[in-house]
Amino acid sequence: MIEVVPFEMKHFDQLELRELDKVTTQGFLETLQKNAEHAGPAYTGLVDGEVVAIAGVVLLWPGVAEGWVFGSPKIAKYKKSFCRHVRNKLAEIEKEHKLWRVQATIVSGW
Repeated sequence: MIEVVPFEMKHFDQLELRELDKVTTQGFLETLQKNAEHAGPAYTGLVDGEVVAIAGVVLLWPGVAEGWVFGSPKIAKYKKSFCRHVRNKLAEIEKEHKLWRVQATIVSGW
């Protein structure tokens, strides 16, 4: 079962990234680490105290945000629960920040 907690910067150090995350998101990861406090709401998924995923949004301008996710290889085992948690948290974020558009770049086949 996944436990969802507010994101903390230390969670990046505790997350074992999937290979594709390491390759495709390094620049974004560095930018987010430097600016996470100002980037927007984010949450961490834990299983038995281990970080298995981090997800959030970057608030671009009023009403618009960019979604992002980093996951460990273990997240595949919890994909239904993970998707349910993301959907619920995203609905909360959309309501709180009056978002009408949340966009994300997704690699084909994920």
